[in-house]
Amino acid sequence: MGHRCFLPLDHPWRKNRRLFDGKVEKGVAPNPLTGDDVLMQLQGLGNVTFGKGQKRKRNAPNNAYNWKKKRWEQCVVTSSMLRIISRREAECNFLANLKVPDAFSSNISRCVKVEEKKIHGLKSHDHHVLLEDIFPLAIYGVLPKEVSEPTIEIGKFFKNLCSKCLTIEDLDILEAEIAITLCKFQMVFPPAFFDVMVHLPIHLAREAKLGGPVQYRWMYPFERYLRILKSYVRNYARPEGSIAEGYLAEESLTFCSRYLKNISTKFNRPARNDGESVSHGEISIFKNSGWTKGGSDPAPLSRDELNQATIYVLQNCEEVWPFLEEHTREMEIQSAIGDGRHNNDFFDWFRAHILQLSAQGHANDDLISLALGPGPLVLRYSTLMVNGFRFQTRDIEWRRKTQNCGVLVRGDDSDSTKEYYGIMEDIYKLSYVGNKKVYLFRCHWWDVAHVGKGYKIDKYGFTSVNTRCALNTYEPFVLAPQCEQVFYVDDMSNKDWLVVVKTNPRDLFNMPEKDINSTEIEDEVLSSEDAYQQEQVEINTSRIHAQEIDIVVSLYRDDVEPQIIYYNQATEAQTTVHNEDDGFINDDDMDLYNSEQSDEELLDDNDGEDTDIDDRDME
Repeated sequence: MGHRCFLPLDHPWRKNRRLFDGKVEKGVAPNPLTGDDVLMQLQGLGNVTFGKGQKRKRNAPNNAYNWKKKRWEQCVVTSSMLRIISRREAECNFLANLKVPDAFSSNISRCVKVEEKKIHGLKSHDHHVLLEDIFPLAIYGVLPKEVSEPTIEIGKFFKNLCSKCLTIEDLDILEAEIAITLCKFQMVFPPAFFDVMVHLPIHLAREAKLGGPVQYRWMYPFERYLRILKSYVRNYARPEGSIAEGYLAEESLTFCSRYLKNISTKFNRPARNDGESVSHGEISIFKNSGWTKGGSDPAPLSRDELNQATIYVLQNCEEVWPFLEEHTREMEIQSAIGDGRHNNDFFDWFRAHILQLSAQGHANDDLISLALGPGPLVLRYSTLMVNGFRFQTRDIEWRRKTQNCGVLVRGDDSDSTKEYYGIMEDIYKLSYVGNKKVYLFRCHWWDVAHVGKGYKIDKYGFTSVNTRCALNTYEPFVLAPQCEQVFYVDDMSNKDWLVVVKTNPRDLFNMPEKDINSTEIEDEVLSSEDAYQQEQVEINTSRIHAQEIDIVVSLYRDDVEPQIIYYNQATEAQTTVHNEDDGFINDDDMDLYNSEQSDEELLDDNDGEDTDIDDRDME
């Protein structure tokens, strides 16, 4: 064990004997070894036999460990055993009823056997999800604080360590907190629990500083590829040959797929929840609308609801904000400012103003489409992919093993950090002139205005919402690109409460925006959300980029008609003798010509002085 040596020198746990091994810790953390130091230590090992070897036989008496096997019928069931059994049953029921979003993990509920109180058949990624997101919520409020607190902390440690973006400041905090977490484990668990794998997290933060994000260094991609190689085996008597044959076939197909145009392959196929669609306009409201899946039906929207949805679209379009400010100033001059009056009159004012600008030639087609408003037919869908998420309505969720109806929207009022949580009920499509469309979500919002009554945040950072309290507002609509996905799990300690779990889309990274023309990034521009990257060697790439800008590599030619060459014609062409006039260069003829020329040069060199030297040698 010995994790107290990684604590600060003035930490009170260093002098605490009762909670630890009865000793005062006066040592310090060992210095990291260099490669030469490790090599020097390994030289003194001598002959080492690698592998498992033979197991050591233990000739211990039956009562050596003070334990005798008994039948369960003869055991006395105590209250502590009943509590352990009930806790295991509660956790198994929690996992059996768990629903997660699409592409978040596999169906963990199918791996739970409630009757046997066991979990089996999990994948490597499922273990990560359980440790980092699910298991802390399952034990919170069920296990004692001494056990649940370090377990939750170790889960948050690995979640932060395995994140897509890392910063040096965050890694310094993780390196300091993991020592405290392991010391908390040392207070509760027996010494046999602490093996080398439990001690390993103490060094992971430092390794992340040296090597960067762990996704580029761990063994999961290689293990998945080994599984692919094993799938190539068809003849179990010759597995190496089967793998080589399968690998060669895969490489050949990959090479040929590079030459295929307008054909779907695994290299150009979109992701499962890819929500990027073709832009239907120049303004922001018509970009990144998303993809729908499944059929549609007419939405029963009233006139007031349609007007409210139209006003919400205008208020969330960046190109319309100058017109909103202008209309507000006119209302202030007329001394008739008010939210209701402003929203009701703005659409008519905006339409008249844009049509007037259009007559003068100062309005583009997108603004004219917004001014004319959506069509009277509003379609309703059940599934929409946007921002890398798959959103589905609440009615679909009851028939699915996944939960895709959780919605998170960032606040845009004075408190920009405010987060609104809700459940999506419907997906509406507003159609505008010019084949332009906007998708809206109709949501039921939880009450996030009253802390403690509607929602709460505990000391571990878990956010819980009260399902019996709804937000007192009549703004059910929200733009689809504004939404992020969350899912809800039951709060084990409070009834009628749900714990919010945030998700991140796969294959998408929140990278900072930077100017492509700038070659240097100032330190003050970098924020805590930027991706960590080690310092790079500065080289002059201006000349290289100038030469490579105009180079376009294409693996197919559109200017040449395809030609089919049959095998018989190809063999006859190889046996045909080429003339010198046709410009064809035969490598075999060139080799023969070079050999004859070299013989002639050798004969010419034998004349003159070289001949005399040879004659003297002969004499």
